[in-house]
Amino acid sequence: MRKLFVVLLGFFLVFSASSTTFAESVQQNTSNNITPAHLEIIQNTLNTPNPDGTPAQITNNESQDSISTQATLGTITPVFIRASDNSTQVYVYLTYAGNKAANAVKFSKMDIMHSSVLNRTVYKSFPAKTYNFGIASTYHTTYIGTANVPTNQTKVRVSDSGLMVYVTSSGWLSATNIIGQWPIQ
Repeated sequence: MRKLFVVLLGFFLVFSASSTTFAESVQQNTSNNITPAHLEIIQNTLNTPNPDGTPAQITNNESQDSISTQATLGTITPVFIRASDNSTQVYVYLTYAGNKAANAVKFSKMDIMHSSVLNRTVYKSFPAKTYNFGIASTYHTTYIGTANVPTNQTKVRVSDSGLMVYVTSSGWLSATNIIGQWPIQ
């Protein structure tokens, strides 16, 4: 764990001096303060395999290779944390992890839904927005907002469109959709 912290700190120091400008306006996510307790839950969630869900994959759109041979540049994984056991309030996060530094994620629409494909209940619909990381990084978790999910639900589905990440060396790259069920921690 200490080695991981040292590596992440090294990446932070290396990329903290770099900055990027966008041709379009980017809204700074001002409430991106992640509590230490949530950070620990996020790390544990990302380190635990989820057989029911597949994170969004980011590939190099400009590659001349076929899609089957494209290298994945990174992933975008959703993380859901319930405020307390008896609360309907669920915090929604997106985590970017990749081999290229990125500094923003955006989507056209993102719905947090009932875990069953037969039940199309939408708990929260997030409108189009760009979430700036504030610093270019190969790993970043950003707070998206909260959803009201019934306490008897332990998993949710994500329906997204237009999911993209701003990779500093390439610009905006599209991501596949987030697939499957995701546990609420």
